[in-house]
Amino acid sequence: MSPVVNLAGGDNNTTIDAGYYKLAQIGNFVWEDRNANGVQDAFEPGIEGVTVNLTGTDVFGVPVNKTTTTDASGLYEFTNLVPGTYTVTFVRPGSAYKSSPSNSSPDDAADSDADPVSGSAAPELLVSGEDNRTIDAGFYRCSNVGDYVWVDQGGIKDVQDAGDVGMSGSKGRIVFY
Repeated sequence: MSPVVNLAGGDNNTTIDAGYYKLAQIGNFVWEDRNANGVQDAFEPGIEGVTVNLTGTDVFGVPVNKTTTTDASGLYEFTNLVPGTYTVTFVRPGSAYKSSPSNSSPDDAADSDADPVSGSAAPELLVSGEDNRTIDAGFYRCSNVGDYVWVDQGGIKDVQDAGDVGMSGSKGRIVFY
């Protein structure tokens, strides 16, 4: 509502204005980066239940601190945001996961934006009505390889037989991580 303006006959006052803005939103995808290349490939599924935090300040200087989790498809979103500057931070989904490399592709909608150390993407300035669906995070799991090392006592050469014994410490069991 503007203040009361008194106009006399023939007056013209063009100083009474009103500005509006549209709410913004930000979000997208957290996925299992099965080849650990930092790029979303067609065979890589989303990860459900990943915690995603949004922090920042809107254009009025009001601090914003929100949290959500990814859905069954690995998608997340923050809606009804006043324009401002926001940072999205992804919480690693478990100790078995490692963060993918960030910004590995010129296609910002297909690469991981999360810093591998902090989990945070670069701050984003959201303008009136913006719907930014490019802030993603990839996580991969390390593989395990292991088997048994034995002393071949005879029998069939290069085949583990009943008389063969394991080498060293834990009966020859080795595992690589």
